[in-house]
Amino acid sequence: MGRLVAVGNQRGTTYLVEFSENLSVCNKNDKMLLTAMFERETRREKILEARNREIRLKLKTKAQADEGAGEGAEGGEGTAEMEIAATDATFMNCQSRRIQQ
Repeated sequence: MGRLVAVGNQRGTTYLVEFSENLSVCNKNDKMLLTAMFERETRREKILEARNREIRLKLKTKAQADEGAGEGAEGGEGTAEMEIAATDATFMNCQSRRIQQ
């Protein structure tokens, strides 16, 4: 009772896939749930972008302060590693908050 869909790939192979009825018929709550998910993800993305901007600004000001103190030669490599570590930590924090919701 589901729907048949033809799916192809770059090699030219075509597959016939049958979706169950649950995947081919919309429920009355589907639109509302999908809209809520998009809003949640948009909010999350904005928060991550703002946090990354904040981290970059802190690292930039710290690098400028280090250059002013005469440590400019090794600051570039350490700064990139610190930025990656900070971004990873931010991502993991957001994921753990999302799981808790």
